Amino acid sequence: MPVQWNSEAELALIELVRAVPSLWDTKHRDYSKKLLRKQLYKKISEKLQAAFPDLEGIDAGKINCLDLVHALKICYFTSIL
Repeated sequence: MPVQWNSEAELALIELVRAVPSLWDTKHRDYSKKLLRKQLYKKISEKLQAAFPDLEGIDAGKINCLDLVHALKICYFTSIL
């Protein structure tokens, strides 16, 4: 089941990803390390789960990093419309 995001959780997700340049900066030396990026996304999902336990669908053990990226894209596109 997809996560139902609220504005506060969306902003938290954006800030958590923004704080880790190796997740989004293609020139960062660790950007190409897929295993490391997966571990970093897992840490982000754990932080989100702790901060927003009422959000359904955030399971740090099962969440896919693509789910987080998809959520970021949705946040962006809905904000520019």
